[in-house]
Amino acid sequence: MNEYTLKIDKIEYTIDLEKAKSLGLLKPVGIKKFRTGDAYKMYSGNIIVIVPTGYTTLFGDQPTWSLAGINGTLEVYSSFGKEGATEAQMLQWLNSQKDICFIRNINNEFKNLLSNLVTKGK
Repeated sequence: MNEYTLKIDKIEYTIDLEKAKSLGLLKPVGIKKFRTGDAYKMYSGNIIVIVPTGYTTLFGDQPTWSLAGINGTLEVYSSFGKEGATEAQMLQWLNSQKDICFIRNINNEFKNLLSNLVTKGK
């Protein structure tokens, strides 16, 4: 267990970092990188996932990403237009969001879900 003691207003507190992290109470200072399948909880309570869009030639043949989530139904949001966002643009956007919180990468869970659907569909 990663427990730390800190003092706030002359009162000592012990904090369990693992539990605080699992509850989404710890927020890293700035997002430095992301991967396809990274899920984040927004200030509004919505959960978004980073999905690949493809490649763009607008900024020199480089990969692009968009955001997906559930807004009544599963959808890819148009925040970055048809081309999607470059890595730099996505990092800038993620870091501009108030109180965004990384949940975890769900890429493998999504692959397993699709695999189970195919298996059960036979």
